Amino acid sequence: MSVLVTGGTGFLGRHVLRRLLARDAAGATEVRALVRRPSRSLERLADRERPLVQVAGDVLESATLADAMRGVTQVYHLAGFVSRRVKDAPAMMRVHVDGTRHVLEAALAAGVERVVVASSSGTIAVSDDPDFMGSDEMPHAINVVKDWPYYLSKIYQEQVAFRFFSEHKLPIVLLNPSLLLGPGDARGSSTEDVRRFLERKIPAVPKGGLNFVDVRDAAAAFVSAMHKGQPGQRYLLGGSNWTFEKFFGRLERIAKVRAPKLRLPNNVSRW
Repeated sequence: MSVLVTGGTGFLGRHVLRRLLARDAAGATEVRALVRRPSRSLERLADRERPLVQVAGDVLESATLADAMRGVTQVYHLAGFVSRRVKDAPAMMRVHVDGTRHVLEAALAAGVERVVVASSSGTIAVSDDPDFMGSDEMPHAINVVKDWPYYLSKIYQEQVAFRFFSEHKLPIVLLNPSLLLGPGDARGSSTEDVRRFLERKIPAVPKGGLNFVDVRDAAAAFVSAMHKGQPGQRYLLGGSNWTFEKFFGRLERIAKVRAPKLRLPNNVSRW
């Protein structure tokens, strides 16, 4: 049985690959990572007993996916682009919407048995209500995230995935992790705010809060979802629900870096 992972060079992707390559991992006889160019860091994840095959391809170039999918029975679609900059909105739409459609089309043509897609808790588990509690069945929070291109692109990604499930019966499971924290975020896609806190570049504490989860726990959930998840369903992956004040306070205690004390209105603190 061959497994293909897109986005394997990313934060979550590396941890998922580590679990798939673990000697006690059941099922996979070959693990492939879709890469635009060979990655030495991915080579170091594998060993002689559990090699990692890097296959050239790009989710934005559908013609490159047929060879990567040949003989594959399971796909982890983790490729993504994280940014808060409005100017990156078109690029995020291409990666999350067009890229997902290309991957699912190729998976359907190759007869893949199951696909696990990485989405975000920001598609459903967000609210202006301080007493809000998100669940897997929540509708898309378009009105709440309309000014956040990343979350909007992930909503449209989910719509593409669910359409492939309903119209083509492709077994797809969606996982919606909250903020991923943990070791190995080389690009700073998830832990950037922690770094900025340590460098004293966050001047004020915004209102509201966040949920976060250890990336290693999220990776374990992705591998589990491949075997136990219900096709056509989404699953929120989260850990602690904390206010930003508590989050920064905990960082202060651990890192011995003074947390910001200034409080500002939401529109100002967000800017």
